[in-house]
Amino acid sequence: MRFIGAVLAVLALSQTVLAQNATCTHPKVRREFRELSDTDKQNFINAVQCLRDPSRSPSFQPNTGSRTIYDDLVWVHRQNAPQSHTVAAFLPWHRGFLSLVEFWLDSNCGWSGGIPYWDWSLDSQVPQNSAILSSRWFGGNGNPGQQNCLSNGQFVNDRTVFTNPGTSNCIHRFFNVNNAPALGPTLINSVAQQTLMQNSRSSYAAFRNNFESQPHNGVHTSLGGDMYIVAISPNDPLFWLHHSNIDRLWDVWQKTNPSLAQTYNDFQKAVTVNDPLQYNIAWGNTAVVRWFLSTTSGGTMCYTYSNGIAPRALQFNPAAATASPSANLAAAVAPSSETPQLRPIDPISDSALRHLNKTTTEIKNIRQIETLMNHVTNFANQQGFVSHDLHTGTTDDDQWRTVSDHEVEVRNRMLDLLAEAALTEPTPGSAPATKAKMDTVKMLSKAWTLV
Repeated sequence: MRFIGAVLAVLALSQTVLAQNATCTHPKVRREFRELSDTDKQNFINAVQCLRDPSRSPSFQPNTGSRTIYDDLVWVHRQNAPQSHTVAAFLPWHRGFLSLVEFWLDSNCGWSGGIPYWDWSLDSQVPQNSAILSSRWFGGNGNPGQQNCLSNGQFVNDRTVFTNPGTSNCIHRFFNVNNAPALGPTLINSVAQQTLMQNSRSSYAAFRNNFESQPHNGVHTSLGGDMYIVAISPNDPLFWLHHSNIDRLWDVWQKTNPSLAQTYNDFQKAVTVNDPLQYNIAWGNTAVVRWFLSTTSGGTMCYTYSNGIAPRALQFNPAAATASPSANLAAAVAPSSETPQLRPIDPISDSALRHLNKTTTEIKNIRQIETLMNHVTNFANQQGFVSHDLHTGTTDDDQWRTVSDHEVEVRNRMLDLLAEAALTEPTPGSAPATKAKMDTVKMLSKAWTLV
């Protein structure tokens, strides 16, 4: 029966592959995990567990040591890690990889809701309080007395096949900053994230370099454990939510920069949209970059992303932003005698970057990106800017609301102007322009009120 199931699984995937150029008419919507109902959260986790169950999802390539489809996917990532990281193919390869997981979750395990994403900027200030990392869902830190095996959450008893040599076959996590134990992982705030978006307007290569270098690598290394060993990082189910968010940000960048949306380039070597991508268990040698340049091009590329979530306590009223700028931005957003401060971004340790096989030049580039993000973060703090991230430290699943298109537009404009003001502020003679930008930021910030 297991053999028959495996054959049927391959045939089902083959049919989807043959339809890769089909029209996408009813795209799935990938949502932030906390945007899902509790029932759907559980259904998604059940589907992931289904892929790890040998009786329901037997491996179709057991000669690799795999027991399940989930193991097969980890094996594919391990085999192709060198060709899909720190290279131009990073984004399209992982977009295709996520679509494979999404296919199996749907066809084999009954989950048709798409892979949810984890907007880590919402948890950047108090990551240890994230509902996603709670014992109810994905669990938190590993147990140092048990090789950092997960100590709680729904995946605490899961077992892996492809492990780091010398470690047990549990799912491992080790929250760390600069390799020292930490309360939670290092996550970039929304101010830093929008700064990177603005700094990526010149080319696909700029976007890929910026977002792979820090938020991608930073989440992997600071979650530690299996996520630290990038080749086998899909062992940790947080991998799917993390990479869904990276893919979402690429989609946001594509929509924000439509003239660059279908482009593909690299700083180091010549690449084309017809370059092949290898997945071993799917598409043979026929998959190419251009298949994955749009989330709605057809076949497995048939999904969109939601606008995300915001705290219920932070209400959006765009009409309020038409008033004149307030003298004190903090008072405009969160009346308080003491303005809260955004946490700076912790740098990825040199040892972690060397573990990721980064060259001296690449490490220097990452340090420049970290410096840029922290410059704007520090400027925001100096200006009394109260980021929305400062109001999101909650473990409650029901303390969130969905975000409208207009709210996204106003928020992005506000953060873009903040970044522009921070980057022009040191320039001689820039004071009037900087003040004008910050006056507009202050005006736009009044569109949100804490209730």
